[in-house]
Amino acid sequence: EFLIAFGSLAAVGIENSQRSEQLRREALVLSNFQRYFAPNLASQIAQQEGAVQLGGTKRPVVIFFSDIRGFTPLSETMGPDEIATLLTEYFTEMVEIVFEHSGTLDKFIGDAIMALWGAPIAHEDDADRAMACAVDQLIALEKLNVKWRNEGRPVLGIGIGINFGEVFAGNIGSNRRLEYTVIGDAVNTASRLCSSAESNEILISESFYQQLKKPPPVEALEPVQVKGKSKPVQV
Repeated sequence: EFLIAFGSLAAVGIENSQRSEQLRREALVLSNFQRYFAPNLASQIAQQEGAVQLGGTKRPVVIFFSDIRGFTPLSETMGPDEIATLLTEYFTEMVEIVFEHSGTLDKFIGDAIMALWGAPIAHEDDADRAMACAVDQLIALEKLNVKWRNEGRPVLGIGIGINFGEVFAGNIGSNRRLEYTVIGDAVNTASRLCSSAESNEILISESFYQQLKKPPPVEALEPVQVKGKSKPVQV
């Protein structure tokens, strides 16, 4: 009877220890997801076993790039601490807007932001969410610029490019480091649109425009020639 009782206590202790370890791992997974996904998406992904797997699939997504205009010459007039503080404030505000519209933060590329809609979880109105994000980022930047101007700090302008197309989406990297990202011509096109955008201008492709359920007023521009494509992209 003593051994049975002792064994039962030991089993309970082991089970509690394993449960504690499982909770710790789940909390770590959720914390990592929240770095890239909106909080509601992070919770949804963490609860779905196998929702994000190694490798990936081909899927249609919205690719979003925003980039600070003239940041390289601007940074040459600033100290390292000033640059870090300015970028931290800017990125914090912009990424929060991406999450508010249920987007996925893909990566930072220098002073540029790459975001996705449609991966790893898709919504019927992903295009409209991305469009609203772009507009809200410009509105938020206006407010930041007022604040920075009053503080005697430099103001920023950004260019935004958005495209829609089929890409390879999944966890890519090495055995030591993986990241969730997308690869394909649609990504290159979105990046090219962003590079072509003037300060505080949003350039969208025809394929993205066709996905919008509630398109805003737009202006047709000259087609943009993208490297690797024989025909210019309608903008």
